[in-house]
Amino acid sequence: MGRDYSKMVDEFLISYTEGSLKNSTGILADDIMVNYSNLGKFKGKAQVMEALRLPDDYDVKTVTTSNRMEYSDHGNYYVALVAHHLLSFEKYNEMFPLLFGGKYVFTISESRQLITSVSFVLEYQAENTVYVKDFWEFADGFNDYNALSGFDLLRFLKQSNLESDKTIVAAQLSKLFFWCLDTEAMDILEALTTADFVINRAKVVGSDKIVGNHDNLSAFIKEDKSHYDLSQYSVAIDGARYISDTEVNVTAQHLTPHRPGNKKLNSLTKYHTFFDEDIELTWIMEGEWLKLKAVTIKRAADLAYYGYKIKNY
Repeated sequence: MGRDYSKMVDEFLISYTEGSLKNSTGILADDIMVNYSNLGKFKGKAQVMEALRLPDDYDVKTVTTSNRMEYSDHGNYYVALVAHHLLSFEKYNEMFPLLFGGKYVFTISESRQLITSVSFVLEYQAENTVYVKDFWEFADGFNDYNALSGFDLLRFLKQSNLESDKTIVAAQLSKLFFWCLDTEAMDILEALTTADFVINRAKVVGSDKIVGNHDNLSAFIKEDKSHYDLSQYSVAIDGARYISDTEVNVTAQHLTPHRPGNKKLNSLTKYHTFFDEDIELTWIMEGEWLKLKAVTIKRAADLAYYGYKIKNY
C-alpha cells in the first residue's frame, strides 16, 4: 500500500516550520531539488537541510494551507497549494511573530514514494521580518512564478472536469481560478470564464470597486495588485451547491493571516484564522465543461479558533 501523498506534504510543511526537517528525511529523495524564491536552488538532502534551516527556534510554529490542488500523471503525483507560516517568540502572554507565505508545488515519485522536488514562491512577509533579514530575499509584489510551472494547470483543469458531480468540479476550479489570478495565467483564465464573465472586488474603504470582465482581466489584475499590496488569493471554500441543472454556486472566504490588523496576535489568539472577505462564484455549464460567469468579493470579518500544527482549508 502506497503512502498518503497529502500527509507527506503536510509532514514536510510542519517539519520545515518547526525546524525539524532532519527528522523527516524518510519522505525526501536523496536527489531532492528545491527552488525557493527567497533562498535559491539546492539539490540533495544535505544541501536542502542546510538551506531550509530556520535561523532561530521559535516558541510558536504553525502553518495553514489553502487552494490545494492535486493530480497524478506519468508516474508522478503533483500537489500545489498556498501556505501561511507563523513563527513567533512568546513572552509574558505577548507575541512577537514573523508571518510569511506563498505558493508551493510538490512533485512526488509514485514508484519511489518520495518527494523529489519542492518549489516555493514567497508572496509576503510581515511583522518581525528582522528575524530573517540577513537570510532571505524579501517579496516585493513582483513575483516570478516560473518555478511553479511543474504543476500543469491545464492538466488539472481537464482532470477536474471529468468528475460527474459538478459541485466538486466547481469547488476545484474555484481554487484554480484564484491561483491563476495571482500568477496571471491568462490562457487558463480565458478557458475558465464565459464570454460575459464579470468580477468585482470591494476596495479597502468606501464603496468603490475593482471591476473586470472576460476581455479586460489583465487590467483588473493590475489594478487589484496595485490596490492590495503583497496580497494573494488564499481561499477557503465554504461550499458548493446546485442552483439549477446547469448552474452551481460556490461560496468562500479570503484568508489574510498576514494582516491581523487591529485583531493583533497574542497568546490567546495565536491560532486564530483571519478572514477579511466573502466570495461568491457562479458557474454554468457550457457544453460538457463548467465555465465561470460571475465573481463577487465583499469585505467581511470572521475569526475561527483552533489549536493545530497544520490547518488545511
